Amino acid sequence: GFDPPVQCKVPRMAMPRMLATAPASRVGGAACSEWRARGFCVAVLFGACRRRPCLALGGRRLQLHLGAGAGVGATWGRRRRGAARARGVCTVRMAQDAEQSAATVARATAPELEVINLVVLASAVFMAIWVLAVPGSWWVGSSPEHDAWARGVYEEYASFFAPSSIVFKYNVLGQLVGWTHALPGVVRQAAGGALHRVLGRAMLAAATVVMLGYAIIDTNNLYADAVDFAGHGGGLADAADALNASQLGQLLPPFNLGGVRVVALWFVLTGVQAWLSAGQAPKDASAHREWALRHVASGVWVAAQRPLFAAVRLAQGLFLTGGVAVAPETMADAFYYSAYFVTALYIGVAEWAIRQDARPK
Repeated sequence: GFDPPVQCKVPRMAMPRMLATAPASRVGGAACSEWRARGFCVAVLFGACRRRPCLALGGRRLQLHLGAGAGVGATWGRRRRGAARARGVCTVRMAQDAEQSAATVARATAPELEVINLVVLASAVFMAIWVLAVPGSWWVGSSPEHDAWARGVYEEYASFFAPSSIVFKYNVLGQLVGWTHALPGVVRQAAGGALHRVLGRAMLAAATVVMLGYAIIDTNNLYADAVDFAGHGGGLADAADALNASQLGQLLPPFNLGGVRVVALWFVLTGVQAWLSAGQAPKDASAHREWALRHVASGVWVAAQRPLFAAVRLAQGLFLTGGVAVAPETMADAFYYSAYFVTALYIGVAEWAIRQDARPK
């Protein structure tokens, strides 16, 4: 919906100020070619700028708005809009934007954020493999033949970790959970990169469908403690539920059920806030980035819980004897303690990154 590209010249004296915070090696034709190869749209600032271009620095996209009220980069002069458009000359808004641009560039190249980006990428790849290939949770319920074959493979090679129901319990609903929860989860975690707006909207749309799938799981009580671990939710949850029953008359919901619903509510809230902050005027890129980071953290922890659970189960098998390692209570401890840990870790790291992001650079 934008206007056609407009060729314009940037005032020469403004260029050093606008690019003073960018490393020299990141500015120029070679860097632009590199960014284009990575899928970013770029503005060659020493040549021509275009209508609503964006500049990629350190893996981040800095929008260069050419409309009035732009927060970063080049903008048409409010009073000279018509004359500037006629002459093909841009003015550069630098008063408040220089400091904001410097801070944004510094944040984009911060080492800790690069590590977080790599973790999110690895989590997305892992979930794609988990859902589409091994064990292929999207395929569960697609046909009785598939489920019988896959269950046999699981029970032969992986039954030590958990009962096969931990993967196949959703087939009581056919492939409904696969379509509404597993597959949209892959789409959501894969969204990102150069086509930020399009894929951002795809991520939030997929998150909406994920929550529909979660509602189906919740309505049918297809939770691990109820189906996979003979009613055990881990030592902490069992103790909390016993206390709730004896002292509070079960006033509170079961510990694990209440916890997962709080996380689900946070997932929805952060997604809504990320969407609202992206569309507000004037734009606040920092607020949008913060809510988007919180939203990603509130969902991507699931990817880390799987391998951690497997590692804990292997440790239990190594150190526990006499059949204790394969007891439902032991499996529940590994499953839920892993979930508690990675949920707290991902949400905590997201908040830490936001605090780092907000520090003066």
